[in-house]
Amino acid sequence: MRILAMSQIILWHFTGWGTSWRLSTDYINDVTFSNGYILNSLLYSLLTTVGSLGVDSFVLISGYFLCASSILRFDKLLDIWLQTLFYSVGLATIFFFTTSDVTIIDLVKSALPIVTTQYWFVTKYVGLLVLAPFLAKLSMSLPKKSFEVLLVVMFFLTCSIIQFFPLGIAYTNGRGSYSLLLFVYLFLIAAYIRKYDISSHISRWMGLVSFVLVMVQAIGGVLISLKDQHNVISSGFSVSNNALTMFSSIAVFIYVKSKNINNRKLIGGLTKVAPNIFGVYLIHDNAYVRTLLWRDIISPAKYWGSPVYLLLAMCVPFVILAVCISIDYLRSYLFKMLRIYRISEYLLKRNIEI
Repeated sequence: MRILAMSQIILWHFTGWGTSWRLSTDYINDVTFSNGYILNSLLYSLLTTVGSLGVDSFVLISGYFLCASSILRFDKLLDIWLQTLFYSVGLATIFFFTTSDVTIIDLVKSALPIVTTQYWFVTKYVGLLVLAPFLAKLSMSLPKKSFEVLLVVMFFLTCSIIQFFPLGIAYTNGRGSYSLLLFVYLFLIAAYIRKYDISSHISRWMGLVSFVLVMVQAIGGVLISLKDQHNVISSGFSVSNNALTMFSSIAVFIYVKSKNINNRKLIGGLTKVAPNIFGVYLIHDNAYVRTLLWRDIISPAKYWGSPVYLLLAMCVPFVILAVCISIDYLRSYLFKMLRIYRISEYLLKRNIEI
C-alpha cells in the first residue's frame, strides 16, 4: 500500500505541478473547457481525486504501525533526517553547479531541510513521529466510547467538505491539507482501526465504498468545470483534509488491510522495494527537480489538447516510481558502505519509553 500511496502522490503532482500550475501560468490564454481534447477535461477531476488519496494513505499506514509502540524513536527520526538531508543538500549542490537557479543562501537552506520546510511533508511527518508515542499511549488508554467521541471532535476541527463546514479551514489557517493536525487525526484513526479492528462484513464492502466516494468527488469536479467553462482544471473536492478524500483513503486502507497475499515471490519483491518508497518522494518532489521534471522533461500541460495527456497520466507515475526507487537503492547502498546506519544503531539504545 505504500507503493500504491506513492504512485498516487506522483499522480497528484502530475495533475498539480505538471498540469494545473503550468496551465494557469504558461497556457492560460489557450485553455477553455471546450477546446482541445475534451476527454482530458472530463477525466482530469478523476485523476486528481485518485492522486489526492496518497498523502492520507501514507499517514494512515505510518499511524497503524507507530501506534503499537510508546517509544520515542530517536533512531527513526535520525534516519528520516539523514535521507532528507542527503537529497536536499545533494540535489541543491548539483543544481548549484549546473544552473543559475540556486544561490548560496539556497544551499544553506537545503542543509536545514526540516526547519526551512524544504519538503512540507517531511516537516509535518517529523512532528508526527515526535508526538507518536504520546498519541499511542493516549490511543491505547482511551475507552472505545471516549475514543469515538475524540474522533468526531477532531473531525470537525480538521476536515472540510465545503467552505466553513466543518471547521477545518478555520483551525488550520486554510492549510488543512498540509497541517500537523491532519496527520495527528489520521494517526488516531489508524490507531482506532488497529485497536478495535473492522469486521470482515464491513471490510469486504470498503472497495465499493471507496469507488463510490472517488466517483462522487470526480463528478463534482466535472460539474464545476461545466458550470464555468474556463475552470477546466477543477479538482473538485480533492484535497487531503476534505472529508470525502479522507473517507476514501480510510476505505481503501481497510479494504487492502483485509486482503491476504499468498504469492511469496510477490511479497518478497514488495518487501525489498518498500524501504525505498520514501526516497521516491524526496527525489521527485525536490524543489529543483520538480521544476525540471514538470516544466522541461515531461511537461504534461503541453499535451492538454491531445489524447497523449491521458497516456502520460497512466504511464508517468510508474516510470518516476521505478527510476526513483533505483536511485534510492543506490543511496541506501552508499549509506551501508559508509556505515552511516551505525549512528542510528547507537541512538537505538537511547530511545525513550514514554
